[in-house]
Amino acid sequence: MAEPQKTPTLAEVIMMPVIQPLIKKPLFAKQQLPLAAFLSVGGFLFETGAVLGWAYQDSQLAFVRVIALPETPDQRVRLMRLKAKQRVAEWKSLNDSFYLFVYETELARRGHPINMMASENEDWERSKENMRRVTDWLKEQSLDLHTAWTELHYIFYEGIGYGFEFPEETQRRWKSVYEKPKTPDDLISWRLAYQYGVVTTPEPAPIQTWDERVSEVKDALREYITEFKPALEAMIEANREEQPLKADVIMFPEIGPDIKWTDIIRHVFHVLEFDRAGTVIGPGDTVKALSSSKPYGYLLVESPILNQPAKLPIVHRDDFLLAASVFDEPHLLEVIKEQELLVTYVPKHKLPLGLAGTSHALHYIITAPGTLARYYEVGNYMHMARPAPEKIFGTLVWDGEIRVQVNSQPEM
Repeated sequence: MAEPQKTPTLAEVIMMPVIQPLIKKPLFAKQQLPLAAFLSVGGFLFETGAVLGWAYQDSQLAFVRVIALPETPDQRVRLMRLKAKQRVAEWKSLNDSFYLFVYETELARRGHPINMMASENEDWERSKENMRRVTDWLKEQSLDLHTAWTELHYIFYEGIGYGFEFPEETQRRWKSVYEKPKTPDDLISWRLAYQYGVVTTPEPAPIQTWDERVSEVKDALREYITEFKPALEAMIEANREEQPLKADVIMFPEIGPDIKWTDIIRHVFHVLEFDRAGTVIGPGDTVKALSSSKPYGYLLVESPILNQPAKLPIVHRDDFLLAASVFDEPHLLEVIKEQELLVTYVPKHKLPLGLAGTSHALHYIITAPGTLARYYEVGNYMHMARPAPEKIFGTLVWDGEIRVQVNSQPEM
Protein backbone atom coordinates (compact mmCIF):
# COMPACT_ATOMS: atom_id res chain seq x y z
CA MET A 1 0.00 0.00 0.00
CA ALA A 2 1.28 3.42 -0.91
CA GLU A 3 1.82 5.71 2.05
CA PRO A 4 -1.07 8.22 2.25
CA GLN A 5 0.00 11.70 1.31
CA LYS A 6 -0.89 14.50 3.67
CA THR A 7 -2.81 17.23 1.88
CA PRO A 8 -1.25 20.63 2.62
CA THR A 9 -3.41 23.11 4.46
CA LEU A 10 -4.22 26.48 2.97
CA ALA A 11 -1.96 28.07 5.60
CA GLU A 12 0.97 25.89 4.48
CA VAL A 13 0.48 26.77 0.82
CA ILE A 14 0.40 30.49 1.65
CA MET A 15 3.33 30.54 4.07
CA MET A 16 5.73 28.13 2.33
CA PRO A 17 7.29 30.62 -0.13
CA VAL A 18 7.75 33.15 2.68
CA ILE A 19 9.05 30.86 5.39
CA GLN A 20 11.36 28.57 3.40
CA PRO A 21 14.32 31.01 3.13
CA LEU A 22 14.05 31.89 6.83
CA ILE A 23 14.49 28.36 8.21
CA LYS A 24 17.78 27.67 9.99
CA LYS A 25 19.35 24.21 9.74
CA PRO A 26 21.90 23.81 12.53
CA LEU A 27 24.23 20.84 12.36
CA PHE A 28 22.98 17.83 14.38
CA ALA A 29 19.88 19.68 15.57
CA LYS A 30 16.27 20.18 14.59
CA GLN A 31 15.39 22.82 12.05
CA GLN A 32 14.72 26.17 13.69
CA LEU A 33 12.81 29.31 12.82
CA PRO A 34 14.18 32.51 14.41
CA LEU A 35 11.56 34.14 16.61
CA ALA A 36 11.88 37.41 14.66
CA ALA A 37 11.05 35.54 11.45
CA PHE A 38 8.17 33.78 13.20
CA LEU A 39 6.71 37.13 14.24
CA SER A 40 6.94 38.71 10.80
CA VAL A 41 5.50 35.63 9.05
CA GLY A 42 2.80 35.54 11.72
CA GLY A 43 1.88 39.14 10.90
CA PHE A 44 1.67 38.29 7.21
CA LEU A 45 -0.53 35.23 7.87
CA PHE A 46 -2.82 37.09 10.28
CA GLU A 47 -3.30 39.91 7.79
CA THR A 48 -3.92 37.50 4.89
CA GLY A 49 -6.34 35.52 7.04
CA ALA A 50 -8.21 38.71 8.01
CA VAL A 51 -8.68 39.66 4.35
CA LEU A 52 -9.93 36.14 3.58
CA GLY A 53 -12.29 36.31 6.56
CA TRP A 54 -13.65 39.61 5.28
CA ALA A 55 -14.07 38.19 1.77
CA TYR A 56 -16.02 35.16 3.00
CA GLN A 57 -17.85 36.67 5.96
CA ASP A 58 -21.17 35.63 4.38
CA SER A 59 -20.12 32.01 3.83
CA GLN A 60 -18.16 31.24 6.98
CA LEU A 61 -19.08 27.57 7.37
CA ALA A 62 -18.40 26.77 3.72
CA PHE A 63 -15.06 28.55 3.89
CA VAL A 64 -13.95 26.74 7.05
CA ARG A 65 -14.80 23.39 5.48
CA VAL A 66 -12.60 24.23 2.50
CA ILE A 67 -9.54 25.08 4.60
CA ALA A 68 -9.60 21.52 5.91
CA LEU A 69 -10.02 21.92 9.63
CA PRO A 70 -11.06 18.68 11.34
CA GLU A 71 -13.53 20.14 13.81
CA THR A 72 -17.16 20.75 12.90
CA PRO A 73 -17.20 24.10 11.07
CA ASP A 74 -19.68 25.88 13.33
CA GLN A 75 -17.53 25.06 16.37
CA ARG A 76 -14.34 26.14 14.62
CA VAL A 77 -15.87 29.44 13.45
CA ARG A 78 -16.88 30.26 17.03
CA LEU A 79 -13.39 29.41 18.29
CA MET A 80 -11.63 31.46 15.60
CA ARG A 81 -13.75 34.52 16.34
CA LEU A 82 -13.24 34.08 20.09
CA LYS A 83 -9.44 33.84 19.74
CA ALA A 84 -9.40 36.98 17.58
CA LYS A 85 -11.38 38.90 20.20
CA GLN A 86 -9.00 37.71 22.91
CA ARG A 87 -5.99 39.01 20.98
CA VAL A 88 -7.72 42.35 20.38
CA ALA A 89 -8.31 42.66 24.14
CA GLU A 90 -4.57 42.20 24.74
CA TRP A 91 -3.40 44.88 22.30
CA LYS A 92 -2.25 48.21 23.71
CA SER A 93 -1.11 50.01 20.54
CA LEU A 94 -3.21 52.28 18.32
CA ASN A 95 -1.31 51.55 15.11
CA ASP A 96 -3.33 50.02 12.27
CA SER A 97 -0.66 47.56 11.08
CA PHE A 98 -1.61 43.90 11.45
CA TYR A 99 2.11 43.08 11.51
CA LEU A 100 2.57 45.26 14.60
CA PHE A 101 -0.58 43.78 16.08
CA VAL A 102 0.87 40.26 15.98
CA TYR A 103 4.40 41.39 16.89
CA GLU A 104 3.36 43.23 20.03
CA THR A 105 0.79 40.71 21.27
CA GLU A 106 3.10 37.73 20.71
CA LEU A 107 5.98 39.43 22.52
CA ALA A 108 3.67 40.30 25.41
CA ARG A 109 2.54 36.68 25.63
CA ARG A 110 6.20 35.67 25.84
CA GLY A 111 6.87 38.02 28.73
CA HIS A 112 8.33 40.96 26.77
CA PRO A 113 5.58 43.56 26.35
CA ILE A 114 6.57 46.45 24.13
CA ASN A 115 5.00 49.25 22.12
CA MET A 116 6.67 49.75 18.77
CA MET A 117 5.09 53.19 18.54
CA ALA A 118 5.74 55.48 21.50
CA SER A 119 2.66 57.24 22.84
CA GLU A 120 2.49 61.02 23.09
CA ASN A 121 3.28 60.93 26.80
CA GLU A 122 6.10 58.41 26.52
CA ASP A 123 9.73 59.41 26.54
CA TRP A 124 11.08 58.58 23.08
CA GLU A 125 14.63 57.82 24.23
CA ARG A 126 13.33 55.48 26.89
CA SER A 127 11.12 53.78 24.30
CA LYS A 128 14.11 53.27 21.97
CA GLU A 129 16.20 51.80 24.78
CA ASN A 130 13.43 49.37 25.62
CA MET A 131 13.22 48.43 21.96
CA ARG A 132 16.97 47.83 21.84
CA ARG A 133 16.85 45.48 24.84
CA VAL A 134 13.95 43.50 23.41
CA THR A 135 15.62 43.33 19.99
CA ASP A 136 18.84 42.00 21.53
CA TRP A 137 16.83 39.35 23.37
CA LEU A 138 14.88 38.54 20.21
CA LYS A 139 18.04 37.83 18.21
CA GLU A 140 18.85 34.93 20.52
CA GLN A 141 15.41 33.31 20.35
CA SER A 142 14.13 30.63 17.98
CA LEU A 143 11.48 27.94 17.80
CA ASP A 144 11.81 24.40 16.53
CA LEU A 145 10.18 24.23 13.14
CA HIS A 146 7.31 21.94 14.16
CA THR A 147 6.28 24.27 16.98
CA ALA A 148 6.54 27.32 14.76
CA TRP A 149 4.54 25.58 12.02
CA THR A 150 1.72 24.72 14.44
CA GLU A 151 1.57 28.17 16.05
CA LEU A 152 1.61 29.93 12.67
CA HIS A 153 -1.46 27.93 11.71
CA TYR A 154 -3.22 29.18 14.84
CA ILE A 155 -2.29 32.77 13.99
CA PHE A 156 -3.62 32.36 10.44
CA TYR A 157 -6.93 30.98 11.76
CA GLU A 158 -7.15 33.85 14.27
CA GLY A 159 -6.70 36.26 11.38
CA ILE A 160 -9.63 34.66 9.58
CA GLY A 161 -11.62 34.93 12.79
CA TYR A 162 -10.74 38.62 12.95
CA GLY A 163 -12.07 39.14 9.44
CA PHE A 164 -15.27 37.30 10.40
CA GLU A 165 -15.71 39.19 13.67
CA PHE A 166 -14.48 42.68 12.68
CA PRO A 167 -15.07 43.06 8.90
CA GLU A 168 -15.30 46.86 8.96
CA GLU A 169 -12.13 47.22 11.03
CA THR A 170 -10.31 44.74 8.78
CA GLN A 171 -11.04 46.84 5.72
CA ARG A 172 -10.33 50.17 7.43
CA ARG A 173 -7.00 49.06 8.91
CA TRP A 174 -5.77 47.50 5.70
CA LYS A 175 -6.66 50.57 3.65
CA SER A 176 -4.97 52.91 6.11
CA VAL A 177 -1.68 51.01 5.71
CA TYR A 178 -1.62 50.13 2.00
CA GLU A 179 -3.81 52.54 0.05
CA LYS A 180 -2.28 55.83 1.11
CA PRO A 181 1.03 57.15 -0.35
CA LYS A 182 4.03 56.63 1.94
CA THR A 183 5.47 59.73 3.56
CA PRO A 184 9.20 59.97 4.46
CA ASP A 185 8.24 59.23 8.08
CA ASP A 186 6.31 56.15 6.93
CA LEU A 187 9.39 54.88 5.10
CA ILE A 188 11.58 55.44 8.15
CA SER A 189 9.08 53.60 10.34
CA TRP A 190 8.87 50.68 7.87
CA ARG A 191 12.66 50.32 7.68
CA LEU A 192 12.85 50.42 11.46
CA ALA A 193 10.17 47.74 11.62
CA TYR A 194 12.18 45.61 9.16
CA GLN A 195 15.28 46.07 11.31
CA TYR A 196 13.34 44.78 14.32
CA GLY A 197 11.89 41.86 12.36
CA VAL A 198 8.32 43.11 12.35
CA VAL A 199 7.94 42.98 8.55
CA THR A 200 9.50 40.67 5.98
CA THR A 201 10.71 43.19 3.37
CA PRO A 202 13.05 46.20 3.72
CA GLU A 203 10.74 48.42 1.65
CA PRO A 204 6.96 48.67 1.76
CA ALA A 205 4.92 47.17 -1.06
CA PRO A 206 3.69 49.49 -3.81
CA ILE A 207 0.34 51.16 -3.26
CA GLN A 208 -2.43 48.63 -3.70
CA THR A 209 -6.19 49.01 -3.49
CA TRP A 210 -8.35 46.98 -1.17
CA ASP A 211 -10.23 45.44 -4.10
CA GLU A 212 -6.94 44.33 -5.67
CA ARG A 213 -5.85 42.58 -2.46
CA VAL A 214 -9.22 40.87 -2.01
CA SER A 215 -8.99 39.64 -5.60
CA GLU A 216 -5.48 38.28 -4.93
CA VAL A 217 -6.48 36.24 -1.90
CA LYS A 218 -9.58 34.92 -3.64
CA ASP A 219 -7.45 33.82 -6.58
CA ALA A 220 -5.06 32.06 -4.18
CA LEU A 221 -7.99 30.25 -2.57
CA ARG A 222 -9.38 29.18 -5.93
CA GLU A 223 -5.99 27.78 -6.95
CA TYR A 224 -5.81 25.85 -3.67
CA ILE A 225 -9.31 24.41 -4.16
CA THR A 226 -8.66 23.49 -7.78
CA GLU A 227 -5.52 21.56 -6.87
CA PHE A 228 -6.49 20.02 -3.54
CA LYS A 229 -10.27 20.30 -2.98
CA PRO A 230 -11.98 20.22 -6.40
CA ALA A 231 -15.20 18.70 -5.05
CA LEU A 232 -15.78 21.78 -2.88
CA GLU A 233 -15.27 24.38 -5.61
CA ALA A 234 -18.97 24.99 -6.30
CA MET A 235 -19.72 25.42 -2.60
CA ILE A 236 -17.20 28.18 -1.96
CA GLU A 237 -17.83 29.90 -5.31
CA ALA A 238 -21.48 30.33 -4.30
CA ASN A 239 -20.16 32.78 -1.66
CA ARG A 240 -23.10 32.26 0.65
CA GLU A 241 -23.82 30.33 3.84
CA GLU A 242 -24.21 26.73 2.78
CA GLN A 243 -26.83 24.27 3.89
CA PRO A 244 -25.48 21.11 5.53
CA LEU A 245 -23.43 19.10 3.04
CA LYS A 246 -25.43 16.43 1.26
CA ALA A 247 -23.58 13.54 -0.33
CA ASP A 248 -26.20 13.27 -3.08
CA VAL A 249 -25.81 16.93 -4.09
CA ILE A 250 -22.03 17.30 -4.21
CA MET A 251 -20.15 14.51 -5.99
CA PHE A 252 -17.76 13.24 -3.35
CA PRO A 253 -15.48 10.26 -4.05
CA GLU A 254 -16.70 6.97 -2.60
CA ILE A 255 -14.72 4.35 -0.73
CA GLY A 256 -14.70 1.25 -2.91
CA PRO A 257 -15.35 2.64 -6.41
CA ASP A 258 -13.01 5.64 -6.10
CA ILE A 259 -10.76 4.94 -3.08
CA LYS A 260 -9.50 1.42 -2.28
CA TRP A 261 -10.80 -0.20 0.89
CA THR A 262 -7.25 -1.39 1.55
CA ASP A 263 -6.11 2.26 1.67
CA ILE A 264 -8.40 3.13 4.59
CA ILE A 265 -8.11 0.05 6.83
CA ARG A 266 -7.38 1.14 10.43
CA HIS A 267 -7.43 4.82 9.52
CA VAL A 268 -9.60 7.27 11.44
CA PHE A 269 -12.26 9.63 10.06
CA HIS A 270 -14.47 12.43 11.33
CA VAL A 271 -18.15 11.78 10.56
CA LEU A 272 -19.80 14.83 9.01
CA GLU A 273 -23.14 13.35 7.99
CA PHE A 274 -25.20 10.17 7.94
CA ASP A 275 -27.11 9.39 4.74
CA ARG A 276 -29.69 6.63 5.30
CA ALA A 277 -30.16 6.11 1.54
CA GLY A 278 -33.79 5.14 2.09
CA THR A 279 -33.02 2.33 4.56
CA VAL A 280 -35.72 1.80 7.21
CA ILE A 281 -35.33 0.45 10.76
CA GLY A 282 -38.32 -1.66 11.83
CA PRO A 283 -39.42 -3.46 15.00
CA GLY A 284 -36.72 -5.43 16.75
CA ASP A 285 -34.00 -3.45 14.96
CA THR A 286 -34.80 -5.06 11.65
CA VAL A 287 -33.12 -3.13 8.84
CA LYS A 288 -34.55 -2.98 5.33
CA ALA A 289 -32.52 -1.34 2.56
CA LEU A 290 -33.97 -0.05 -0.68
CA SER A 291 -31.90 -2.56 -2.65
CA SER A 292 -30.02 -5.70 -1.72
CA SER A 293 -27.25 -4.67 -4.12
CA LYS A 294 -26.67 -1.26 -2.52
CA PRO A 295 -25.15 -0.22 0.86
CA TYR A 296 -27.51 0.37 3.78
CA GLY A 297 -26.35 3.98 3.81
CA TYR A 298 -23.31 6.24 3.75
CA LEU A 299 -21.20 8.28 6.13
CA LEU A 300 -19.77 11.51 4.80
CA VAL A 301 -16.30 11.60 6.37
CA GLU A 302 -13.14 13.68 6.35
CA SER A 303 -9.61 12.91 7.49
CA PRO A 304 -6.07 14.22 7.07
CA ILE A 305 -5.39 11.13 4.91
CA LEU A 306 -7.93 12.39 2.34
CA ASN A 307 -7.70 15.52 0.25
CA GLN A 308 -11.47 16.11 0.47
CA PRO A 309 -14.52 14.58 2.18
CA ALA A 310 -15.55 11.13 0.96
CA LYS A 311 -18.54 8.79 1.14
CA LEU A 312 -17.98 5.72 3.32
CA PRO A 313 -20.52 2.98 2.47
CA ILE A 314 -22.23 1.21 5.37
CA VAL A 315 -22.49 -2.42 4.25
CA HIS A 316 -23.32 -4.16 7.53
CA ARG A 317 -26.62 -3.99 9.40
CA ASP A 318 -25.00 -3.46 12.80
CA ASP A 319 -22.83 -0.59 11.52
CA PHE A 320 -25.99 1.11 10.18
CA LEU A 321 -27.76 0.67 13.54
CA LEU A 322 -24.77 2.15 15.39
CA ALA A 323 -24.80 5.26 13.19
CA ALA A 324 -28.56 5.59 13.59
CA SER A 325 -28.24 5.29 17.38
CA VAL A 326 -26.36 8.61 17.31
CA PHE A 327 -28.16 10.52 14.57
CA ASP A 328 -31.65 9.43 15.70
CA GLU A 329 -31.04 10.50 19.30
CA PRO A 330 -31.58 14.29 19.69
CA HIS A 331 -29.29 14.54 22.72
CA LEU A 332 -26.38 12.81 20.98
CA LEU A 333 -27.00 14.81 17.82
CA GLU A 334 -26.41 17.97 19.88
CA VAL A 335 -23.35 16.42 21.55
CA ILE A 336 -21.57 15.68 18.26
CA LYS A 337 -22.04 19.29 17.17
CA GLU A 338 -19.64 20.22 19.96
CA GLN A 339 -17.60 17.00 20.11
CA GLU A 340 -16.21 14.73 17.36
CA LEU A 341 -17.88 11.55 16.15
CA LEU A 342 -15.02 9.45 14.78
CA VAL A 343 -15.11 6.16 12.90
CA THR A 344 -12.47 3.63 11.89
CA TYR A 345 -12.77 0.78 9.39
CA VAL A 346 -11.23 -2.40 10.84
CA PRO A 347 -12.63 -5.75 9.63
CA LYS A 348 -12.39 -8.77 11.90
CA HIS A 349 -11.16 -10.82 8.96
CA LYS A 350 -9.82 -8.95 5.95
CA LEU A 351 -10.99 -10.42 2.65
CA PRO A 352 -9.48 -9.70 -0.77
CA LEU A 353 -9.69 -6.04 -1.79
CA GLY A 354 -10.00 -5.11 1.90
CA LEU A 355 -13.65 -6.14 2.25
CA ALA A 356 -14.99 -7.15 5.64
CA GLY A 357 -17.03 -10.29 4.99
CA THR A 358 -19.91 -11.12 7.31
CA SER A 359 -18.78 -9.26 10.46
CA HIS A 360 -19.29 -5.58 11.17
CA ALA A 361 -16.25 -3.39 10.53
CA LEU A 362 -17.06 0.21 11.50
CA HIS A 363 -16.12 1.25 15.04
CA TYR A 364 -17.43 4.55 16.41
CA ILE A 365 -16.43 6.87 19.23
CA ILE A 366 -17.54 10.27 20.49
CA THR A 367 -14.55 12.22 21.73
CA ALA A 368 -13.15 15.69 22.37
CA PRO A 369 -12.89 18.23 19.55
CA GLY A 370 -9.48 18.26 17.91
CA THR A 371 -8.77 14.59 18.70
CA LEU A 372 -8.47 13.56 15.05
CA ALA A 373 -5.98 16.33 14.28
CA ARG A 374 -3.86 15.55 17.35
CA TYR A 375 -3.86 11.83 16.54
CA TYR A 376 -2.42 12.37 13.08
CA GLU A 377 0.06 15.02 14.22
CA VAL A 378 1.65 12.70 16.80
CA GLY A 379 5.23 11.73 16.03
CA ASN A 380 5.49 13.81 12.87
CA TYR A 381 2.35 12.21 11.38
CA MET A 382 3.52 8.65 12.06
CA HIS A 383 -0.08 7.35 12.16
CA MET A 384 -0.49 8.11 8.49
CA ALA A 385 1.97 5.33 7.70
CA ARG A 386 1.26 3.16 10.78
CA PRO A 387 -2.34 3.71 11.89
CA ALA A 388 -3.12 2.79 15.49
CA PRO A 389 -6.85 3.47 16.05
CA GLU A 390 -6.72 1.73 19.44
CA LYS A 391 -5.03 4.90 20.74
CA ILE A 392 -8.44 6.59 20.41
CA PHE A 393 -10.97 3.73 20.36
CA GLY A 394 -9.43 1.40 22.91
CA THR A 395 -10.04 -2.32 22.37
CA LEU A 396 -11.99 -2.91 19.17
CA VAL A 397 -15.03 -5.19 19.53
CA TRP A 398 -16.58 -7.40 16.84
CA ASP A 399 -18.66 -9.86 18.91
CA GLY A 400 -21.13 -9.57 21.76
CA GLU A 401 -22.37 -6.11 22.68
CA ILE A 402 -21.14 -3.48 20.26
CA ARG A 403 -21.88 0.19 20.82
CA VAL A 404 -20.69 3.71 20.14
CA GLN A 405 -17.86 4.41 22.58
CA VAL A 406 -17.37 7.66 24.50
CA ASN A 407 -13.91 8.83 25.51
CA SER A 408 -13.42 12.52 26.26
CA GLN A 409 -9.67 12.24 26.95
CA PRO A 410 -7.96 9.65 24.73
CA GLU A 411 -4.29 9.09 25.48
CA MET A 412 -2.14 9.52 22.39
